[in-house]
This record gives sequence, structure tokens and C-alpha cells, in this order.
Amino acid sequence: MGLPTNLDDLRLYLDALKVLLTTYSIFHGKKEEPSAQVQKEKDVIGQAIHKAEEEIAAPNVDSRRVAEGVEAQLQAELGAEAKDAIIQRASGILAVTRPYEVASFRYYEMLRQILEGGRAFCLANNVFRLRGTVEGEGRVLPLWKFSSALQGLLSGSGCFPGQLRSNRDIYNVSVERVVAFLRTLSEGARMTVSVKGKISDHVGGSYSENFTWCLALVPGREVNRIGFDVVSYPQYYRSDGFDRMITLEEFQDLAFSALADLSGYSSELAQEERTFRDKIGPALEEILAAISRSS
Repeated sequence: MGLPTNLDDLRLYLDALKVLLTTYSIFHGKKEEPSAQVQKEKDVIGQAIHKAEEEIAAPNVDSRRVAEGVEAQLQAELGAEAKDAIIQRASGILAVTRPYEVASFRYYEMLRQILEGGRAFCLANNVFRLRGTVEGEGRVLPLWKFSSALQGLLSGSGCFPGQLRSNRDIYNVSVERVVAFLRTLSEGARMTVSVKGKISDHVGGSYSENFTWCLALVPGREVNRIGFDVVSYPQYYRSDGFDRMITLEEFQDLAFSALADLSGYSSELAQEERTFRDKIGPALEEILAAISRSS
């Protein structure tokens, strides 16, 4: 349990100790008469809470100093080991009674900012022109590491097997390939998803077939979910969009992969530019000058 830095956190800190005090028998066994050590711990915790609440009533209270005083009193009268055990139990209580801050889980929004920032950089620095491919009136730029991270995420979503298994003749469905890309004509990321399934031929054999979806990355139903809007889908398999909850580890994998792709394009082009300017360009000028002199 970290030391509180404001009055609201300090009150939660003391509330956790109060809950611990009222449920002490859970941790020390239900006995008619508590042992001398248990009774001493209860008394010291109660005294420390009472003293802290008196200090809170004073103006300009320093919340961290009050909490430090509580822990110092526990350690002085009960010892470091007992103090640590008490604070650990109180931390467990606080973890299940304090609401988690939703703002700390804004995974889609943070991912969107990375992708849109990367798209703006690529537009401003000609990366789409130099590394992208033509798509209609615009260009697309593949993100290969980001694609790999998305494939891992989509493979565990259950969406595509669920869609295709509505046809009883299809089995062994798997996500074979994901290619994610940025577009000059729209914000965010899109991806093509290739899904493979085996199909029974009704005479004892089977054959494989690939099915392709095009998806757009969109907000999910909650801040820690990312959504997939269906742009196009295989014939006969109309599909609705879906979303998936992601963990911090999965978010980091997606974010760092996208950043690695963008950084890779930047480094590669910068190196090519330096090589041409410093080596190839001067060499070509010398060759052309020699040709000119000889003609």
C-alpha cells in the first residue's frame, strides 16, 4: 500500500486499517479470548488510527507525514515484521474497496494517437510516396510488426471460426495472415485478415479454402477494448463488427510494434538519403562529368 499523497487517499488508507481491525479474527483465528500478541496489535492499530484522525482535523495536514506516523508507530510498538504484515493485509483490503481509475486503461485511445501521429508523420515526410503502394486515389503503408501483433490478438478472438462454422462443412478454422496498413485517405488503421478453413467434399475428403475480411480499427465498448469494424467480408458470410478486451501486455505489444514499424521506415529512408547524398550522388556526378568531357 503506497503512502497517500492527498487527503482523500489518506482517508481510504485509514478506512482500510479500520476494516482490518474489525475483521481481525479472520487473520488470527476465531477464539473467545485473543492472545496477548493479537490484543496488543489490535490496541496499537486502534491507537494509531485515532491519532491520525486527530491530525487530519488540523488545517494544512500533510497526508504523507500522517501515514508515515501511523507506520512508524506500528513498527515502534510491534516490530518491523508485524508492521509489514498489517500493511500488507490492509493493502489487500484497499485493493478490493477502491475503484480503479478508468483513465489508466484508455488503451484504444492511446493506440489511436500513436497510429494517427504516425500517419501524420508519414504524410508530412513523404513516407507514403516512398514506401507505400497505390490504392485507388490514395496510398497505403503496411505495418508488418503491428500486423503480427494483431494476428496474435485476432487468433484468440473466436470471431472468424464462429462466423465460418455456421457452415457445418467447414472445420479447422485458423487466422493465417493479417496485413495492417495506414491509409492516406482515412485516419486510423485497416487490415486484411486471411482465414483458412478445411471444407468437406461430402465424399470422404476435404479441401482448404481461404476467406478474407477487411477490418477497420475502431473504439470498443469500453476504454480497454478495441473494436473491429467490418469493411468487407467473404461472399455468403456476412459479418458484424466486434470488439475485444485487451490487457496492458497486449496493448504494449500493439503499441511498441506500431512504433517499431514507423521508426523502421524513418531509419531506413534516412540511411538511404545519406548514402545517396554522400556516396552515390557524388559518384554519379563524376561519371556524368567524365562522359561530358569525352563527348
